[in-house]
Amino acid sequence: MTSPSINRRRLFALGGLAAAGVALDQTALAAPSVPPARSRSRHQNGPVTLRFAHMNSWNAEWAAELDTMVARWNEENPDVQVEVIKWTWETYFATMTAAIGAGEAPDIMNVGWGEVVQFGRLHFLDVATMLTPEAKAGFHETSFKSCTYGDAIYGLPVFEQMNQVLYYRSDVAEEAGVSFEGDSLSWDDLVSAAQAMTTDERSGLGVNGMGRGIVEPFAPFQYQNDSQMVVEDGATLQSTFSTEESTAAARFFIDLWTEHGIVNPNNLGKGYTELVTDIGLGSVAMFHGITQNYFAIGQLYPEIADLIKIAPPQIGRRAATIGGAFSMSIFKYTPAPEEAYRFIEWATSNENLAAYWLPLGNVLSTRPEVPSPGLPDDVAASFLQYQEVQEVFPFVTQWEEIRERVLTPRLAQAAGGQRSFDDIWPEIEEETQAALN
Repeated sequence: MTSPSINRRRLFALGGLAAAGVALDQTALAAPSVPPARSRSRHQNGPVTLRFAHMNSWNAEWAAELDTMVARWNEENPDVQVEVIKWTWETYFATMTAAIGAGEAPDIMNVGWGEVVQFGRLHFLDVATMLTPEAKAGFHETSFKSCTYGDAIYGLPVFEQMNQVLYYRSDVAEEAGVSFEGDSLSWDDLVSAAQAMTTDERSGLGVNGMGRGIVEPFAPFQYQNDSQMVVEDGATLQSTFSTEESTAAARFFIDLWTEHGIVNPNNLGKGYTELVTDIGLGSVAMFHGITQNYFAIGQLYPEIADLIKIAPPQIGRRAATIGGAFSMSIFKYTPAPEEAYRFIEWATSNENLAAYWLPLGNVLSTRPEVPSPGLPDDVAASFLQYQEVQEVFPFVTQWEEIRERVLTPRLAQAAGGQRSFDDIWPEIEEETQAALN
């Protein structure tokens, strides 16, 4: 197996990538919807100049590849020149918001999967009328989930990240007599497999329990049981947490820690970086992790790289996971929308996806004709199973308040045994609806 180079510092960055699109500041979302117009994209008697911003500068090699991509465009398109703006991962959202308010928004942005619609409804151009059926057919259909709202499409998907994939060590599974067959894994079978692989020295299942990260493994069980968490009912927003389906899914998640005992309570202090270490050292048999964890395990623990496999997507009423596509989106304030669309269509082509976006990004392809690099065939097929059933967090501006203030503390209290599920769930129901109102 081959994969791009990675070190421990970059592993922390990869863990941060999991939060793309879900760390939105509510004041940022309220940025002016019609800031001062920017007029300097088009020069009289000269080429159109587009500014393309991204936050991939945490990976210097990857950022250099994107520079090469833009240089190639500029050489081939003298009438439309692209300037690259590199924002840091930690501050890009605040920087982007300030730029919008000052009338200095870039023309194009590589945007995290959860932000495309939440932010896009205010500030991004709807490219649905520009996107031909033939061009759209070149992408995985589900890759558009994270950039589509109703009939509007707020960008072209450029690469994918799954936020919840169930990794397991095949040597531990074989020793315990556990096998994963079929296209999905029921909740009962998930528990049985984890219990069979649990020992005094090893937990059967690991999940992200560090701070707000606990909502990431919680959410897929909601979708798997047909709870959307938040739905639109005409002009109002309604929480589904009061439904039987949602309550059952939430109780099952907490039972993984308490009733079934397959998740160690110390997971409340662990994020994806720590879970990679746990599976590498053999102190956990399976864990719910993000796409980048697969590459990280291979680099940090090469002796077990070939033992890391992916179990089928979990299913309650249906199979589902959390994930989505980062997009190339156009700010609606650009004076040159047609030229901007030409660039993003070119940048997300089969050729450029394979040459510039995928090799160093530790991410997944959005196009059926472009394989994700560095993956054995069975692992690539497993990732594709998850891509086909991906869902995204609710596209409402109140979601971050619900996640931070309502869900995170109470899920942690119940998982850690400080409070019972029956205590925390009515509070979650009530406060979620209050936030939506």
